[in-house]
Amino acid sequence: MRTQLYRLLILLSLILLMLPGCQKKESNQLLEKSRSKAMPAAAPAAPVAEAEADADAVAEPAGNAADKPSQRKVIMTYDLTLEVKETVAVIRQISALAEKSGGFIVSSQSRKEEDGVVRGEIAIRVPTGKVGGILEQLRKTGKVAAEQANAEDITEGYVDLEARMKNARSSEKRLQDMMKQAGKLSDVLLVEKELTRVRGEIEAFEARKRTWDLQLEMTSIKITLTDRAGALPTFQRFWHPLHGSIGQALEGFSGSLRAMIIFVGVVLPWVTILLPISIFIWKRISRWREARRQRKVAKAAGQQI
Repeated sequence: MRTQLYRLLILLSLILLMLPGCQKKESNQLLEKSRSKAMPAAAPAAPVAEAEADADAVAEPAGNAADKPSQRKVIMTYDLTLEVKETVAVIRQISALAEKSGGFIVSSQSRKEEDGVVRGEIAIRVPTGKVGGILEQLRKTGKVAAEQANAEDITEGYVDLEARMKNARSSEKRLQDMMKQAGKLSDVLLVEKELTRVRGEIEAFEARKRTWDLQLEMTSIKITLTDRAGALPTFQRFWHPLHGSIGQALEGFSGSLRAMIIFVGVVLPWVTILLPISIFIWKRISRWREARRQRKVAKAAGQQI
């Protein structure tokens, strides 16, 4: 009887020891189920963070892309200074040459200096493949006083820009897919905000690329023109200094005459007022002196008698 009682107590003790382990396992299973239910709701936020990381790491592949062999991208600009017979006529000739070659005029101006010499400037853009022939034709329009060529190598920046644009477009596509899968309004707003930022970067990249493409396709040439100075001055260049001297002399005479008129206009009224008063005072003094002299003479004559 006692042996059975001991066995029963041992069995109850084992059952009590096993109950906490079962409860712990059951709680773990419930916790895993709750986590699995909560994971789909938080899923859209993780791809957004991944997309942000991809957008911020756009520059990382750029260096790898730049290592690949590619055609050099060089922007060329030219500056010419020419002495010509007629500046205005040459400007028209250069404008026609630029339009005929498939280019266009950027700016054009001409002015006449004080010495009578006409000077002008014209800037044109022409297809890069035709630059050599156009420069030869420009040199024939006058005497070349100065010529300069400038080259800017943008190969590295151009390749880097293309890599950044490619990665930004990949991020845009990924965000568009996430927009379709987003369920909550907060997730939609978050994805939309990031998508707007990425699209802004793409537009900036495209604008920069268009500018570079235009500069690569159309070379800029700036021409400064001036009338050629001959051995003998032209009638206009001879007469202009004399004309200026005569004009300055007339201006000086006019200024002195103006000063004299002002002086007379200021002094004459005072002379008109003060002159009669001065004459009156002078006469009174003269009479007083004459009377005094006569009294002295009469007094001297009386003493002699």
